[in-house]
Amino acid sequence: MTILARRKGSFRAEARRVLADKRKLEALDLATARLRTDRLRAWDEIDDVDALRERAREARHRAIANLDGNLDRFQRALEARGGRVHRCANAAEATAAITEICRSVDARLVAKAKSMATEEIGLNSSLEAAGMQVVETDLGEYLLQLAGEHPAHIVAPAIGKTAADAARLLESVDGEPVEPGAL
Repeated sequence: MTILARRKGSFRAEARRVLADKRKLEALDLATARLRTDRLRAWDEIDDVDALRERAREARHRAIANLDGNLDRFQRALEARGGRVHRCANAAEATAAITEICRSVDARLVAKAKSMATEEIGLNSSLEAAGMQVVETDLGEYLLQLAGEHPAHIVAPAIGKTAADAARLLESVDGEPVEPGAL
């Protein structure tokens, strides 16, 4: 079950609510058509899309087959450059580790980049429960944060928002008017 379903009730109830929102469906239709058109245009620029897909599939399978070795190599390389790796077995360990890192520097404001992994582990709510303010750096994620919603799409998190929706949300930050056409 996703975080969204846990927080809002059942997945089916949430799906029914979204499907009943005509404006959201129109925004989804427009965005989906634009994404499809852009993808097809990009594919037309590639000589052999099927060969590229096959190379990507093989690379993914190799990475998964050698996951432990790849993670070990990454850790060694990062640590050799002064970085530190925290390996966590579950969401609770991950949020605890990140929260402790933020506490260790007395963070009160945390700027967070878009990541479905942090959404899946509930990082924002963990940091907020520890007294920190979290601000998303990705515009789509920020709009959803302002709306009190969760991402609906891995690449385009605010895919269900229109320019008018975005303008209203951005206006709510400081009360200054935002024209949808400027977005």
